[in-house]
Amino acid sequence: MKALAIRDSGGFAGRIPAEARGRRPARPVYRLLRWALCFVVYVGLALFAKPSIAADETAGPKNRHGPRKGVLLRVSAPITSSVTARVTNAAEEFIAGAKLQGKWPIVIFEFEPGESAFEDALKLANRITQMSGATTVAYVANDEEGEPLRLRGHAVLAVLACDQLALHPDAWIGEANAFEKQLGPVMKMAYAEVARSHGPISVDLAVSLLDPALEIKRVKFPGDRHDFVRTDRIVELRKTMTFQVEEKNWVEPGKTGLLSGLDFVSMGLMDRDNLVKDRTQLALALGLPPEAVEDDPFWDDAPRAVIFPITGRLKSGAIHRIQDKIQSKIDEEDLNLIIFEINSAGGVPEESMNLAKYLIGVLDPSQRRTVAYITSQAAGDATFIAMACDHVILLPEAELGGSGSLSIEEIKAYSDSLAAVAKLKGRSGSLASALIDPSIVVFRYDRDDGEVDAYFSEDEAKQHATGRWLKGDPVTEKGQPLKLTAERARELRLATNVVQSYDDLKEFYSLTYDPPRIAFDWLDFILAALTRKEVLAGLLWIGIVAFYAEMHSPGSGVGGFIAACCFLLYFWGNFLEGRADWLEILMFLVGLVLILLEVFVIPGFGIIGIGGGILVVLSVIMAMQTFRGIPSTDRDIIELRDSLAVVTFAAIGAIFGAMALRRFLPVTPGLRDLVLVPSGSADGDAQALGGDPAIRLDHLVGEIGVSVTQLTPSGKARVGNQILDVVTEGEVIERGEMVRVIQTQGNRIVVQASR
Repeated sequence: MKALAIRDSGGFAGRIPAEARGRRPARPVYRLLRWALCFVVYVGLALFAKPSIAADETAGPKNRHGPRKGVLLRVSAPITSSVTARVTNAAEEFIAGAKLQGKWPIVIFEFEPGESAFEDALKLANRITQMSGATTVAYVANDEEGEPLRLRGHAVLAVLACDQLALHPDAWIGEANAFEKQLGPVMKMAYAEVARSHGPISVDLAVSLLDPALEIKRVKFPGDRHDFVRTDRIVELRKTMTFQVEEKNWVEPGKTGLLSGLDFVSMGLMDRDNLVKDRTQLALALGLPPEAVEDDPFWDDAPRAVIFPITGRLKSGAIHRIQDKIQSKIDEEDLNLIIFEINSAGGVPEESMNLAKYLIGVLDPSQRRTVAYITSQAAGDATFIAMACDHVILLPEAELGGSGSLSIEEIKAYSDSLAAVAKLKGRSGSLASALIDPSIVVFRYDRDDGEVDAYFSEDEAKQHATGRWLKGDPVTEKGQPLKLTAERARELRLATNVVQSYDDLKEFYSLTYDPPRIAFDWLDFILAALTRKEVLAGLLWIGIVAFYAEMHSPGSGVGGFIAACCFLLYFWGNFLEGRADWLEILMFLVGLVLILLEVFVIPGFGIIGIGGGILVVLSVIMAMQTFRGIPSTDRDIIELRDSLAVVTFAAIGAIFGAMALRRFLPVTPGLRDLVLVPSGSADGDAQALGGDPAIRLDHLVGEIGVSVTQLTPSGKARVGNQILDVVTEGEVIERGEMVRVIQTQGNRIVVQASR
């Protein structure tokens, strides 16, 4: 069987049958062309690749003292020529600017998983290796759901071209052949040469991430040095070198290499500090401020901005309307700069936190930048919005922090959420919580190498590598929420910048025009009112009373129409707030149908009606809550308390409303038809008032009347000139049938069909 001899630049040699490669043996002319191409690639990489990081003592941040400047560039998948041009042009422009400022540039490439062509990945790797005078870092973290990524395919080649790795502990790199049907010698040469000329990964290990034919072991040399080599070279190496071979296989034969962040640390190929779970830790590991690891949406696009004023005491519904308008403006104008002009102490923590979660979870910072522009103050739950923005900009006289109108219960419920929001934006979670929580004391911590400082509470400090952190002085005072001036907020890295005026803000973001300010119209105020709890309680109360009136005047339709409108607005208001969903609406409708069936159709002992009532009550309570199931946090308990208070208020109001209807409507001109008690009837008035008409009802025994509602078994019947509450002995009598009074017991009137 004929075979093709393959040899890469790392010394790998093997024989793979041509037939096994799925094609005929190459003709001499094609073989010559292929080797010519390999030679061109080899020479190109050798000429343009810069020396490896191990040989360049000035390349890495730990060997480079003095001020640093960093930038994070997202490498989207698939890697294409346009992606390469966009990323590398931005990197080179950044490097040149940092050098002019006398700062050491650190370029972080955040890689996204996906299939990329070998040729395009090689171009990006080649451009990265040419970035001299800077440290390049390959960063692989989590996906949008927080799950660690697996970077597979030829994007691995671009990772190998970087000086350093920074990985989530559970992120994976490898299986570079994942999207390839066959491997050629050019690919192996490229991986080998990139590894030889750059980065911390050895040649054999780099090729094993592509080629499943290799088995990799660690060999330890005298002087505490080690390397990772394939097993078929060990015998040859022993002829010239002395070393020990570990038993463990780091890459198994027949399997392409796939290594986690923890693997790279245990192999000594990545510093443990670079084992990071988020961008905040990434910035700390590289000795950079948090803003250095944020996305830049203005690489190749002019800013398209809009301003949303947030002033005074926030009202329920206003924040939700802002969120709706943001999404509407994004859909219409493709905004990439959203500025919140804040002068507020908050007022609705639940809605402010919902907006914060929207800014973090929905708006992609690589496409849209959010800015909190604080003109006077941002206190209370207004700090939620500020901490959720990519940038925080203050005027010199502005202040950040203070509990505002937040209650003690609300502070406890939202403190941890505020810390989580701040961390996602690269800020100190402990400092953010201290802005509203007076019980938190935050200390300055300095890393033992003197390269970076951070701010932790003692509880948060326990989560970090405390052995490397030296505790310093407190920066907050227990018993007082943290309130910061503009300059102090910038010093603590909670603020991005301090500007002297609105014009300076425009200049900071290269705005050549005044962004439009979004104002609210009359429809916004109506919709905002529908989300207020007191308005929702009023709608619920009126709806219950109107429903009661309709049940006592079947056929009039007035009460039913009012009730339908009130319940519709009640669920719509909660739906706008993101509290009610289709489940609650369906529960309400099913419960209402069951109640009507119990009253008008199915005779029995009330089981169906009781079940329907329970569904209705549960639906109106659940419609005012954002959590599902049993409350598990302080915030959930607050929501449950508020929703129960609304329903209780509505129920009590409905009882008094029903009493008022029975007392006053029968004698009110123009409204008498809302209840089935005739005006001018003393007996009817006595019944409406709840008196004991037993003596005056005896004369009704034997009287003939007609049912005005279906009797199932209770209902109403007209006897003489009176409309009375009656009951059968269990039979169902349709509306309009003749009935006979057979018994009276107090104010209970028993009838039967008269045939």
